[in-house]
Amino acid sequence: MKAGPLLLAAAGLGLAAGAWVLMAVKLLSSPSRQDRAKETGKKSRTRKPPDPRSTRETAAVLAGMAGMLLLGWGGSPWVLALLATLGGAVGLGLTRMMARLKEGSDRAAGIRELTVLFEAVELYMRAGYALPQAMRAAALLTPRLRKAVGECLACWPAGPRRALEVLRQNLNIPEAEILVSLLGQVDRVGLKNLEGVMQREAYNLERLRQLAMEVNIARRPLYFTLYRALPLAAAVGLIVGPLLYRVAGVLKDAIFFF
Repeated sequence: MKAGPLLLAAAGLGLAAGAWVLMAVKLLSSPSRQDRAKETGKKSRTRKPPDPRSTRETAAVLAGMAGMLLLGWGGSPWVLALLATLGGAVGLGLTRMMARLKEGSDRAAGIRELTVLFEAVELYMRAGYALPQAMRAAALLTPRLRKAVGECLACWPAGPRRALEVLRQNLNIPEAEILVSLLGQVDRVGLKNLEGVMQREAYNLERLRQLAMEVNIARRPLYFTLYRALPLAAAVGLIVGPLLYRVAGVLKDAIFFF
């Protein structure tokens, strides 16, 4: 009898025995029903929503593994395991790369609209608008920030400080903290005492956005090079793959011969 089926049977029995042992330990060490109810109530109150990023990464890993298993269907078990591992790694890498690109583009767009928002607020306040009215009018120019500004204005009756804190939390952009604090100072002392400060900070914010865009542009040739190298890698795989499979078969026959 060959050693392959014996190893598979032993691995299956080991996994089954381990599962039974873990289930028995879990049942013996499980808390009472009341304790479980209390813990469930606490977890339900403090449970966070699932992260969509982890869900996408899991789906990409499973899709990559399934695709590579279909490509290598009919091969030996170690080849299938290698292909599944490679497919999962490729799926995870592509998902993270796409998520990073999307995050960078969203951040650049958010900074651009943040600059427009604060420049428009300063312009409307010079025209005689109060700060809430200027923010409401400026929000029409920034679709991405309109919801955050609306929630801020909804909290304005509770106090400007509380409303601006809600705005800072909803924007979730590190560069917005300085400008939000400037809005608080404008609300307290007026725009005349801070003339030019908001415009200068908005200019600095726009400069940061341009630097971020330049960094993203500098990264694009690397992505294009990798993308164009994929057909070459596929062609090399079609040639080298059968050769490696043949070499593995020859080595296996030589080992069994000796």
